[in-house]
Amino acid sequence: MVTMHAYALSCYIFLTELASNKAFDPGIYLNDTFFREAWTSLTDMKKRVAVKAQAARDLVNKYVGTYKEAAGLDKPIEFPCAGQVAMYEAIKMVAAYKTNISLWFGDSLRCAINLLLDVKQATANLSAAMSVAGHSKQEIQQACYERYRKPAGLVKVALGSRIPDLSSFSPEVCLAVQPLVRGVHMSYALEYEFDLESIYYDIRTEPIKHFRAFCCLSRIIAEAGGKSVQCQPMRTSWVPSNIHIDKWILVQHLLDAQVSNKGDMGHEATKERWQQLLDMDNKIFKNQGGRRFCGAIETDGVSLSVIKKTKAAEESKRGRQKVKAPERPKHKCKCKRSKQRHNKDFQHIDQIP
Repeated sequence: MVTMHAYALSCYIFLTELASNKAFDPGIYLNDTFFREAWTSLTDMKKRVAVKAQAARDLVNKYVGTYKEAAGLDKPIEFPCAGQVAMYEAIKMVAAYKTNISLWFGDSLRCAINLLLDVKQATANLSAAMSVAGHSKQEIQQACYERYRKPAGLVKVALGSRIPDLSSFSPEVCLAVQPLVRGVHMSYALEYEFDLESIYYDIRTEPIKHFRAFCCLSRIIAEAGGKSVQCQPMRTSWVPSNIHIDKWILVQHLLDAQVSNKGDMGHEATKERWQQLLDMDNKIFKNQGGRRFCGAIETDGVSLSVIKKTKAAEESKRGRQKVKAPERPKHKCKCKRSKQRHNKDFQHIDQIP
């Protein structure tokens, strides 16, 4: 229930702030810090002041009162281990936003181009006219492709660039796709460049950087009469989801015990504590191929999943070795002429009659 409201609260915050502040960039808040603040703001958890979370907390506090009133949350939701659970749920929420953008942004952009160019209606009219004239099905398909679908495909390629080159298209086409250029492409920072000079590639590698553009794209599609695009993932089901319970949640909240020394949270000590709630002799807790029970489970209240790690991974700081990712080459031009051309191109599009 808390996670469902956390998704709805985040959506409400982003949409309201975008509507009232055109300079607002929601992408900078797509991190576990913001979603952790949104999640815990709905519970009775007593928060500690953290400097790095101050900006996220201020934004959440600005809207959480209005949301609670609209959602009928008269009092905070009681959740005994809200702090620890919020950390795991926030990571899942960030992953959900990234996945949603990388999967649907490209298709939504192509859909918007088809809507603005009215490809569906134009091909239907041409097909009906040629059918009455007695043309074959193959001739009709070829004519529709050459006259409408092929130009639309070229527009999709052109709008995949950071600075779209529409000089080879008719003024009617340029005017039709002007909302995308002025809305989607102008939502990025002036110095931002797409990896491999393609928006369709960049949304896969840097999805968070495209969140603001995706929100704008969703609005353009709605205004064009297309099907609504869910630019933000929402959880609408009341079905319980898996809750991550680690050894600290077990000790502090389920067993209501105190740990004075972190050395008391070793592998064997953790197994003894879990033995008070679970049958640790069950085969699901046995070692598998060098992996052993790491002291954490996931459950929805009915089923249970056991998390296992290798000994080396379990003893590492975060459960995995950090490997520095290789830097991808950026195609940037720092000369003033490039920026002048950037402004000139957008001015040219704005001045189309």
